[in-house]
Amino acid sequence: MRKTPMALVFGLSLFLGGSLAAQTTYTYWCDAVNGNDTNGGTSPKTAFKSITHAVSVLRKGDTLYILPGVYSVSKTKEKFPIYVGAGPMNQDKVKIIAPYGPKVTILDMENKTYFSALRFRDLAKGAKISGLQIRNGTSVSWHCGIRLGSASGAQWAAIDVEVFDCMFVNLYNGIDVWSNGGGGCRIHDNLFLNNKGFGVVFVGTPGNKGVYIYNNTIVGAGKAAVYIWYDPNYGFIPDKAVIVNNIAYKGAASGFQSAVYSRIHMKPITFESNDAFGNNFNYKFSAGTPSASNLTVDPLFVDPSKGDWRLKTNSPLIEKGWIKDYSLYGTPDLYGNASLFDYNGDGFAQPDIGCHEVSDVLTTLSGKWAIGQTVTLNHKGPAGFMAIDFMSRTYPGMGLPLLGSFIPDPLRMLPFYLMGGSTAPQKIPLPNNPYLVGVPLYIQTIYTRVDLKVVKAGNLLFELF
Repeated sequence: MRKTPMALVFGLSLFLGGSLAAQTTYTYWCDAVNGNDTNGGTSPKTAFKSITHAVSVLRKGDTLYILPGVYSVSKTKEKFPIYVGAGPMNQDKVKIIAPYGPKVTILDMENKTYFSALRFRDLAKGAKISGLQIRNGTSVSWHCGIRLGSASGAQWAAIDVEVFDCMFVNLYNGIDVWSNGGGGCRIHDNLFLNNKGFGVVFVGTPGNKGVYIYNNTIVGAGKAAVYIWYDPNYGFIPDKAVIVNNIAYKGAASGFQSAVYSRIHMKPITFESNDAFGNNFNYKFSAGTPSASNLTVDPLFVDPSKGDWRLKTNSPLIEKGWIKDYSLYGTPDLYGNASLFDYNGDGFAQPDIGCHEVSDVLTTLSGKWAIGQTVTLNHKGPAGFMAIDFMSRTYPGMGLPLLGSFIPDPLRMLPFYLMGGSTAPQKIPLPNNPYLVGVPLYIQTIYTRVDLKVVKAGNLLFELF
């Protein structure tokens, strides 16, 4: 029986840089099936039932894990919209995470006329939400899954909120962004399906931090996948935005659209490396034209008829994305892959377009990626190869020849180990240490022959919970 090196276990326990300082934030749990809002909420066995109640308990820096189930008014007594950062308590930098993903963790609006499912306000600066599916809104204009900001005053501003690895299905709009008095929000690696209005709406106002909309896949939007609205008559003046690496696919009207009353509207926008295909109008701007980096090609999804919106390995969107800011790519894509991978092995990890980063699916993980559990790395390398697993506490985000997007960093690197035969699984016991909750772990496996002449790679990115 192969044993896990003790150095690995010791390294895992030191993910926080060797410091186990007193924990000043708390972790809560929500379970639609077995939870109860009268519980304490501090463990899976004592989980809350409703997201509404769980969010109301959060304070600055806290984390909420939402377990699989359907959360709605009828099932868990949700109260829409669920406010994050509405006060009186500070909820800056809270994290709302559905670790099992959006296919099984669902916030259902049940086709009722709620303004939004979630709304972030000024006391939730730097908040993050991931892994949740929001579905079944109404056809009322401007109703949405998540609302960020407003035109009604600074107390409604959403500042540095990050929404990623979520699904927005059968709503009017997926996400509305009004960046007055705030901005800096990041919307990325999300999947939008069959929304009646827009996937993402951005209303820009002066003096804000802009918005980042990138690596989203938006399918079947009724009006536009991404809608950019600037109107000085209403005080909506052009301002900063980065809109890159998105797919707009088979919408009823426009792929990417701007509705503006100023010919300078394109100046503050970075609009690069998007793909619009099969829409009535792929790019519809009232002034200006998209650059040549913006494509109009079939993304070549794996199987749209079965809801598989990953890219095929021959997709023309692989390594065609915009990359001038590595800080944007420190989280997994929608499917759990690291969001940068050097697929063609040229030594430069360039992102793909859309919510899926294609990589060699040679390394998979089974088991529960949680403290106190044991997970198994399964290797599927070719016969005659050996597998070397590298682990790092944070995602490096750069590239080297042969090693894909991974750079060994001695300050963050855990001991790596040689697997031997590439088909052998490797069991990894995760320390039962509460200080490891929320710590990201990047794993890359290199499959190589002894002569190192042939190398393949696979990568995973997880966060302990």
